[in-house]
Order: sequence, then C-alpha cells, then structure tokens
Amino acid sequence: MNEDSRFSIYVLSTSTIVYRHRHRHSDKSSNKKERKGRKIMSKRILRSSATVVADTTNAAVSVTSTTSLQVSTPSTPKKRKISTIDNLNSRSPTKSPRKPKVSFKDWEQDLLKQHPIPKDLSLPKDFVAAHRPEFIKGLEHVIKVDPSLYPLAINDNFPRFTLEKKPMTTLHDQFGLLCRNIIAQQVSGAAALSIENKFKLLYDGVLPSPDQVLVTNDDLLRSAGLSARKSEYVKSIAQKFVNGEVDDEFFKTASDEEVITKLVEMKGIGEWSAKMFLVFGLHRLDVFAHDDLGVARGMSRYLETRPDKLKLAKHQVDMSLHKKKAKFHDNRKRDWIVIHDAHVNHIADDFKPYRSVFMLLLWRASSTNIEILNS
Repeated sequence: MNEDSRFSIYVLSTSTIVYRHRHRHSDKSSNKKERKGRKIMSKRILRSSATVVADTTNAAVSVTSTTSLQVSTPSTPKKRKISTIDNLNSRSPTKSPRKPKVSFKDWEQDLLKQHPIPKDLSLPKDFVAAHRPEFIKGLEHVIKVDPSLYPLAINDNFPRFTLEKKPMTTLHDQFGLLCRNIIAQQVSGAAALSIENKFKLLYDGVLPSPDQVLVTNDDLLRSAGLSARKSEYVKSIAQKFVNGEVDDEFFKTASDEEVITKLVEMKGIGEWSAKMFLVFGLHRLDVFAHDDLGVARGMSRYLETRPDKLKLAKHQVDMSLHKKKAKFHDNRKRDWIVIHDAHVNHIADDFKPYRSVFMLLLWRASSTNIEILNS
C-alpha cells in the first residue's frame, strides 16, 4: 500500500472521529434540521470511506470498517468466447463427395437395357468371332441354364479365351503362369500386377525360364517385391521343372484331379493355385474354386436377385455332411452376405461341365481384378 492510500484512509477516519466528537458536544439548542443534515452527511462520509482501492501489486483492498483492512486475491478473468460465423471453426475440412455405390441389382438392370436377351439366346456375331470355339460352347451352355446371365456374359470379352490366346503348351509358359500364381497369393490384383512387372524387369521385361530363376540372387528377387517365402517357392518350382519332374506331355493328358495332385506337391502351390493353372493355363472348362474370395462374393451378388436358387439349395443339401461355418464366415465387415461353401458348390454344379465359365461370370459380378491371370 502506497503513502497516498494510507493518507486517504487516515484522513477519512480522522474526519469521522472529529465529527462524531463535535456531534456529541454540540449545543442542544441547535436547529433540528441542521442536526439532521449533519447526520445525513455523516452517513455519506462513512459510505464513501467504506471501500478504498489501493494496491501496488494489482490486489484489491477491501475496507470493511474504519480500522480493519482485508486483502483478497483477484479472481482469474473469464475467457471471452469468440463468436464464429456459421460455426466455421467446427466444420471438418471439405471432402470431395464419394460416388454412390451401385447395387448389383441396379447394375444388372442397366446391363439388360444395353443388352436385351434374345428369344433364341444367340450370342452376338462379333462376340463369337472374338473367342475360341470351345469357350463359346461353354458360354452357350451356361446361358441356357440361366438365361438371365446373358447381359453379364456379353458385356465384355474374356481376354484369356480370345482367339489369339491358346492354351499354354510349353514348359516356359507353364512355369511363368505358376510364378504369377505365387505372386498373386494374398495380395490385391493391383499389387500383384505391380510385383509381376518388377519381377519381369529383372529379365528384360519378360517372364523368366526355370534356369534363369535358379541363378537369380534371393536379394534381387526380394527387391522386385517377392517376400522371402515367395522367393523360396519360385525357386523350388523352378528346380522341379529343371529336374524333369513335370513335363508338357503330362499336362496335356492328365485329368484335372491328377494335375491338381501333382502341383500341390510343390512348395507354395495350393489347391487354389492349381485350379487357376488349370483354367488360365490349360483352358480346362469344368473347374470351380469355391474358396476364392471373388467367387464367394460373386455368388452372393448372383443370389441377391435369385433367392429361389439359394432356397432350393438349402432344401437339397444335407448340412450334416459339411462344416457348420462357411470359409468366409468370420468377424470381418463385408458388404455382402456369405453363402455356405456347400450351397455355393451345389449351385455351381448346375453349370457342369462348364463351371469354369460360370466362375468367370461370378468374378465379373463381384468386380474382381483377375488381370494378372488373364495376361
């Protein structure tokens, strides 16, 4: 408290005491009005001296009487709310709107408008001319079983079964396809294509022979995107080709089951890879991979608009002979309903002996990228 503040309090207190002393000893004959006026003045002085602000450190000094003082710490000032225009600060950054998903049902209806189903189910001439005769025969059979598949079937060509694409008859091509199958395992279609392109760059842009792979450094293979295990698989398969454990004559004459049995003996080749080899390498037309994610999703889409087929399959299949859960029945969030493997296989059997063709249509229905297998 500074000197000026102390002096002000002293003057006020002294003035009050002097006044009260004079008031007690005043002449009794004084005018009542004068005494009343002085009393009012006394109250005003007391009120004005009740609070004196005197603080050298920004503290508030509260005078509760003429003789006692109490110092209180000032409270923290409240933060001022800054108003915003239209809650601008609360808005999230602007995002480009996502394209709405088109349901399979809507897509099928759109395809039907583009490609009306003829009464005789005849395929367009240019479509027939672009594909291999045995494939066209299989497609005609599938459409005869389910004519509603016609628009989906002719909407685009099937690259691996066009006239210029013959079944793989050389060991070099067959080995190359098995390498593709290894690369495609457990990765997306886009990732598989990227790895394959890097892999081919190690060999002047083409798929290598078994001999070339055997002399390639493991680190070099991994630099192309192959994992350590996939590098091991590719070299193991190359060794079997070099040793003569497989030959092109075997692939020409062996049944589908025999080819699958032979291939799954190789490291890194499972039943799925063996089936892909049969379809895309040897053009076998009655192969079906129910355990393929794209096939499972495609079957779900297919049955969305054909619920009677699923209802019939559930009635005809004895589930006591099968596992309780489907392969893809897990806790993952999916935008499609998982169909039990037994029902998937049962429905696919309707399209024998051309289940490979039906499987291609399921991939198309599920929008699965199979470019690496088609190439």
